[in-house]
Amino acid sequence: MEKALFLYSRHTGGRRLDRAIAKLNRALSSFIPGLESREIFSIDEAKRWILEEGESYEAILILGGDGTLHHLVNALAMLEHPPILGYFNAGTVGDFGKDYGITHSLRKDIRIIKKGYHCAFDLMQINGVYASYHISAGAYTDISYKTKRDAKKHLGPFAYYFAAVHEAFVPHEISLRLDGKPYHVPFAFITNGKRAGGFIVNSHSKTDDGIVEAAGIGAGLLGLVERGLGS
Repeated sequence: MEKALFLYSRHTGGRRLDRAIAKLNRALSSFIPGLESREIFSIDEAKRWILEEGESYEAILILGGDGTLHHLVNALAMLEHPPILGYFNAGTVGDFGKDYGITHSLRKDIRIIKKGYHCAFDLMQINGVYASYHISAGAYTDISYKTKRDAKKHLGPFAYYFAAVHEAFVPHEISLRLDGKPYHVPFAFITNGKRAGGFIVNSHSKTDDGIVEAAGIGAGLLGLVERGLGS
């Protein structure tokens, strides 16, 4: 690899990542001659970088959490010839990364990129929005946005769980139809991975088989229904 763009968020998962970023810059520069590094101050700005310049790079390497990844994958999906995506999992929970064996080990991540290992993954599109691992509606869907950074810093993923307990007492109802049958449930999601919220919800899921799973939780519906993505 000769040219890559390294995008990083210094505040991810409730902690500063100065040492990790410095280590990554040194390591990546040692085998990528044309490495360019930019700090993400605004997601909209980072998306604009990708849309305007993304195709000029062989790879775009992202250090951040699931939220950062989601927004930047949406920009990559708009390119006619998108570069390879590299991901350093620095989120509080990091569902997407864990499904690919990407933990918080920078040494392992650097070794994978240096060897050039890569794989494909399914990408969903719903109402004009792309998603790499799941899309949800109803209760609990705004927890990751409402949870304060200080809470994540001190409690880690438990900050989300405490917020979920509070959310359980807020009434929600959404309507969906599966196989012609109507259902009314407080929470539903479509997933392309094994995990949601740090828990394994579908151990048999594959991220590159062209199939996603729909799950609804509530009276009359509890389970997984496979849905093909099509071509």
